[in-house]
Amino acid sequence: MPTSAPLRAIAYAVPRIVHERADDGSLHYRSSEALGPHHPSLARLFRAAVERKPEGLFLAEEAAVADAAAEDFAEDVAAAFVGG
Repeated sequence: MPTSAPLRAIAYAVPRIVHERADDGSLHYRSSEALGPHHPSLARLFRAAVERKPEGLFLAEEAAVADAAAEDFAEDVAAAFVGG
């Protein structure tokens, strides 16, 4: 059985949320802070990580909770990363 991967802290932004009420009564929520610099493609980030360390473990699931739908989804996700 593989060992657990080390966890790294994630630097989340401080939530600063504002809301506005539209004429129809609906509420619109948004951050009052502009989105900081980020890479627009998670697929490219994933591929770059694989290129840096091809022997690494990047996606995993526990066999005890896997079912046919989850396996199909994992295959679709892997195909999207590898094929696109």
